[in-house]
Amino acid sequence: MKPISDEYARIGAILKQARNALGLRQADISAPLGKTDSNVGQVEKGQTRYGLDRLRQHAQLVRADVEVLVGSKTADGDEGIEYQLVQAARLMRRIDRGQLRTLLGLLSVWNSQLPAEQRVDLPSPSDLAVKAR
Repeated sequence: MKPISDEYARIGAILKQARNALGLRQADISAPLGKTDSNVGQVEKGQTRYGLDRLRQHAQLVRADVEVLVGSKTADGDEGIEYQLVQAARLMRRIDRGQLRTLLGLLSVWNSQLPAEQRVDLPSPSDLAVKAR
């Protein structure tokens, strides 16, 4: 079975690496989570996912940083692109369409300078045009 996505595969790999670094078995994780060893294995392969509460529990058991898992910061503590985009989205809710187009233009330029694997799909500023009904 393939991973749900590259992101889930990445999260699972971090959880597995952290578990192995502590010398723990899947059974050491599955019991406190109320899950099966097989389920923990599927999560570590990115083939299934947890809700946020369960992910936090799992991360605590293996001493992994949830913010690193979900991409809101990097392992060295820097804020990740996802965090920065969430902050930009919060700002966008408070500005008018003209300001939003300007901001999206700036984000597009910034995004284009990132390595290809880190780029995200952004709407173009023209996507914000008010559509006639």
